[in-house]
Amino acid sequence: MVFLMSTRSFWWLAEFKLTSKGIIVRKNGTLLTSEIITPIEIVKWLGYYILVRTVAGLRRMAYPSSPQIWFAPDTPRPWYVIWAAVSWAGFRFARSETDADIHFYFDDSTWSAPLSSTFEYVNGRCTDISKSRVAEAFDEAVGYRLSVDPNVYDKLAVEKGQINGAHDGRIVRCPAVAKTGKSYEKLVNATENGMAVDLRTSIVGGKPVAVIRKTKPISKRFSIHNSTVKYLEVSEVFTAAETTLIEGFCAVMKLQWGALDVLRDRDDGRIYIVDVNKTDTGPAVDLTWRDRIKLTQALADAVAAYVSPGSTSTSASSPSITTSMAAASVSRPVSTAKE
Repeated sequence: MVFLMSTRSFWWLAEFKLTSKGIIVRKNGTLLTSEIITPIEIVKWLGYYILVRTVAGLRRMAYPSSPQIWFAPDTPRPWYVIWAAVSWAGFRFARSETDADIHFYFDDSTWSAPLSSTFEYVNGRCTDISKSRVAEAFDEAVGYRLSVDPNVYDKLAVEKGQINGAHDGRIVRCPAVAKTGKSYEKLVNATENGMAVDLRTSIVGGKPVAVIRKTKPISKRFSIHNSTVKYLEVSEVFTAAETTLIEGFCAVMKLQWGALDVLRDRDDGRIYIVDVNKTDTGPAVDLTWRDRIKLTQALADAVAAYVSPGSTSTSASSPSITTSMAAASVSRPVSTAKE
């Protein structure tokens, strides 16, 4: 198909450089070793990429007046979840800010500078996702604490750097002298049958819409690779009260789109939100094809509903998108995909 084979479809390949050491990401110099991504994961992702482009092309042809979306200051590459969600929904990528019906603030940085624009941007006010800010927002939103003072805390804790996506967590014995540039949190006993369990929760419009349950050996709890990955509905994982708690946290963070790392402590039964990703990647390549499509469809439907007239996301901390965008969404494609 033309929309699959065009040169523009694969413009993002220029982001990588093949060297004698392996593949390097040009933007940040990261060497893509097998610790980050394996050859099998690359093949799985490419299959998913082709599927998304196929569905996107068909929907854009069927609905030529679908909404246009503009990203700034950066444009998401195909490995970001937002790219898959809006493509699957049939949205078009606008050529300029003024042409767009939807405006999305996309900056893959821990600390971001606000955009100077007259348009309202999704995630436009979520500018700090450092580990300290996440813990602070959690403490403020839920009424019980995640953050700890290592100088006086008398239990095991997790020490992390502030940078998003570093995966540099380690367990430390407290009391301990706090290190500059580090964040300290309660060690959440999120384990089951000798495995660490992470509830990766997708957020659209400041509300949870899907969960990926990930497990890995406890000894590798800070690793990016998983042993099992499964798609779950929000109601299968969280109570109504916990869902409200998550929404309150998103309001404090001013997060409208993204993914949260949520842990459930076996000892007290409570949930703890330990990380925020506003430019999340995936979905996890270890999901089955059925689960991957279910997740993508759920996110596409949620995005389309969020920008449509009558959106319920109207709180001050998580506002609905602009009226002009909502009006343009009247002609958005209606999901008919079977799972």
